[in-house]
Amino acid sequence: VQAIYSEALTKASYETLSATNSEEAKHHLLSTPIDLVILDIMLPGEKNGFEILEDMKKNEKLKKIPAIVLTNLDTEKQIATSVGANDYLVKANTTLEQLVGKVKQIIG
Repeated sequence: VQAIYSEALTKASYETLSATNSEEAKHHLLSTPIDLVILDIMLPGEKNGFEILEDMKKNEKLKKIPAIVLTNLDTEKQIATSVGANDYLVKANTTLEQLVGKVKQIIG
């Protein structure tokens, strides 16, 4: 699924990086200039998506990076926005075009 989202964003002229677990996500965040994070709540590794987002918002270097939570859970929107997500999308209810449109809306 991650590859499908990455391909759609690449076709829309966005450069993407993918992480398969929380440690890889943290490494990308700290080592690469990033304009936007698209984050799932359920991540393999030591931290879940909410914890990654909380860490981002506590870090001076990362706290201004916008984040979209894209997940299968339709019940966690309030938590996601309270932690700092700019938007919350449910995978089953979001087309690739809608995701690309949201990215364009947030970062241009």
